[in-house]
Amino acid sequence: MLRKYGINHDDSMKLANSRKGYWRASMNDIIHRAITNERLIKWGLKDLSILYELRYLKG
Repeated sequence: MLRKYGINHDDSMKLANSRKGYWRASMNDIIHRAITNERLIKWGLKDLSILYELRYLKG
């Protein structure tokens, strides 16, 4: 799946063979390059930073 999103083979293998749990692996730079905010919005998820701004920073 990471290769599908532009991550090279070596980086994909580093992450796949990591012994980190899901939470720690999610904070990895490789994941951040593969799954961007734009991609999450495209998948139908809400942008939490926009929701925060609407809730707490409206003027």
